[in-house]
Amino acid sequence: MKQKTPAYVLEYAVYGYSNRTIDLQVNTSNGHFITLDGKNGEVKDFTGSLDKVKDLNFSDIEKEILQMKQVDEKEWERFREQSSWLWREKSNDQSNLHFTHSFGYTEGEAHFSYSESIDYLKFRPSSTKNDTREAAYKAVEKANGNEKIYAKRAKLTHVIDNNDTIREAWLVVIQPVGKAEHRLYLVDVETQKVDAIYE
Repeated sequence: MKQKTPAYVLEYAVYGYSNRTIDLQVNTSNGHFITLDGKNGEVKDFTGSLDKVKDLNFSDIEKEILQMKQVDEKEWERFREQSSWLWREKSNDQSNLHFTHSFGYTEGEAHFSYSESIDYLKFRPSSTKNDTREAAYKAVEKANGNEKIYAKRAKLTHVIDNNDTIREAWLVVIQPVGKAEHRLYLVDVETQKVDAIYE
C-alpha cells in the first residue's frame, strides 16, 4: 500500500504446537491491527482504516496481496461469503495444508480487512477406526519400557508437519501407576511412532 511504517507496539506473541508457528499481534498508532507470522514476517491478518491511502482501490490492493502470497488466480476461486470476498484453492488434494484468503471491504468506505486461514474444508474425513486407540496405548506403554498405566485417555487429531503434510495421530494422555504426573504423547495412526510432547 506504499505507506510509511507507523509507530507500533507488539501486543503479544502466540506460540503454536512445538513452536511450529509463532503469531505476533501488532497494534499501530494509526489504529491498524496486524498479525504477523513470527518466522517469516508475512502478514496473516490486517484490520484498519485506509483513509490515508491516495486513490484507494480495493481491487488493486486485493491483487497486490494475492501476488505477495503467490496465489495463481487460475488455480483459485473467488466467491462472496457473508460480507467478505474469499479465495479458496480449486485443488481437492487433502493430504497437504491449504489456506484461504479473505478480504473485507465496501467500495466508498475506508475500512479494510484481510486474513489468511487454514482451509479446514480441505481436510479429508477420518477413516480411522476407534480400535486403533488401543494400539496407540500399547505403543506408548512399549515406548516407556512397559511401565504400567493407571489412567489413560486419547483423542484423534490432525498433525501438520513442517512440510505442510497432514496426518492423523492419537493425542494420548497417561498417568503411570503410583505417580501423580501426567504425560502427553502423539502416536501416528499408521506407523505407531510415538512422539513425547510433555513428560
